[in-house]
Amino acid sequence: MERHGDDSRIGLGQDCYLDLDGEVLMKDGGTQYLTPIAFRLLRYLAEHLGEVLTSEDLIRRAWGKNGMAPRDELYVYIRKIRLELEDDPDEPTCLKTMRHRGYVLYARQKEKSPCGAP
Repeated sequence: MERHGDDSRIGLGQDCYLDLDGEVLMKDGGTQYLTPIAFRLLRYLAEHLGEVLTSEDLIRRAWGKNGMAPRDELYVYIRKIRLELEDDPDEPTCLKTMRHRGYVLYARQKEKSPCGAP
């Protein structure tokens, strides 16, 4: 996780960061607005950049200690995040699904591949 300046930003790679004060995603000079739940999910993923997080962990983080949200609802929010973060949400390179394990967020890179996924 890369913090910027006064810790009000979390860097997500080239030309991309979370503005914690405004609760928005800044990407390629533009502002991407997320729902509060989508922002909480993306922030948690960003705070654990490169780490695989289970669906259960993400549900607890976004919906509280009881984590009562259905898994299908998590999938909807992952899709919303990909629509704002990815250059091609149908071929995600930053927010990857790790089959039977969870999700992992990689930093964006503008070179050969948009993100730092191996």
